[in-house]
Amino acid sequence: MLNYILVFVIVCFLGAFADFIKNKIFKRVVLFFLIISFLPLYYLRDYSIGTDTLNYIHIFDAVFNIESPFDYSVDYNIEIGFVYLVYLISIFTTNYSTVFTVFTFLIYFNFVYSFLRYNLNYALYIASFFNIFSVYFYTYNILRQVVALSFVFIAVRFLIEGKNKQYIFFSILAFLFHYSSIVVFLYYFLYKYRDTLINRWYIFLPFFIFIPFLAFKYLLSMFDKYQVYAIADNISSGTGILLKLFYILILFLAIFFRSKITKYLKEYNFFTSIYLVYVSLSIFFELLGVLNQGLVRMALYFQWSAIFILLIILINIKDVKVRYITNFIFFIFLFCFTVYQLSNYGYELVPYRGR
Repeated sequence: MLNYILVFVIVCFLGAFADFIKNKIFKRVVLFFLIISFLPLYYLRDYSIGTDTLNYIHIFDAVFNIESPFDYSVDYNIEIGFVYLVYLISIFTTNYSTVFTVFTFLIYFNFVYSFLRYNLNYALYIASFFNIFSVYFYTYNILRQVVALSFVFIAVRFLIEGKNKQYIFFSILAFLFHYSSIVVFLYYFLYKYRDTLINRWYIFLPFFIFIPFLAFKYLLSMFDKYQVYAIADNISSGTGILLKLFYILILFLAIFFRSKITKYLKEYNFFTSIYLVYVSLSIFFELLGVLNQGLVRMALYFQWSAIFILLIILINIKDVKVRYITNFIFFIFLFCFTVYQLSNYGYELVPYRGR
């Protein structure tokens, strides 16, 4: 567990350092080293860490020895973007750890790049990758989907900037790494009608629930490999009811502080509309008792918005001293939350084991 805590401290320190740097070039150098700081544990890990690691190694072995990535993608129903990138990497190296590390670098590069347009707190953004939206731990397991999610973040950036062609391009790119990201095309409508959706959320509640649900059903019908996600089970997050209550609290905070938001109001309403989908899905399927791994995977495309809601609330605190104190308290909370999560994670991540 201490290995993960050390990474948390290092990357958050670099994030805090970047927050205080005014020079853009120097800031980006610091952010580059921040990305690099994420990588060592991924490179050095034993292949027994992460539930899907050995499955990916089998895929790597197969791709290393094929002549046609396209045929392999079709025959084994593995996303073509992922297969081609593994094939491209294999031209330079067939070392499993290096392949994992290249993917990890791509993931964090995308997450950091997408955040450059916002003047928000880097340290808290990075810290949230260990708890609110546990990208750091997801990357040990659901590698393809996290790559897709990282491209989704870039797509969102371009959508907000009104660059629809780039938004479509990165949405398609995300789809080529994990088919579940098809739900991201819903973002366009959530963004366009963000104010109406928030003001009349109770009218649109069925759409919040059933459009992602229908997208999930579509994936099950089109791709047999996702059938395993449809099996109902008891999904435990290690934080249980505490985490669920925390997510509901975020929704109440989003609604309560909406009238006080002046900076990033457009983005705030958009992220809140995305988050409404997440909360609606979570409550609906929890009540029905039909929660399964597929629905959990689908919810990831909406859960991440909680990060931006909280960061925008914090940046809108007028009193600078109060803002710094609040940021510090929130950081301590995220640190404690991370320690709590690690103490409850399954054997696949804790304890850390090197090769």
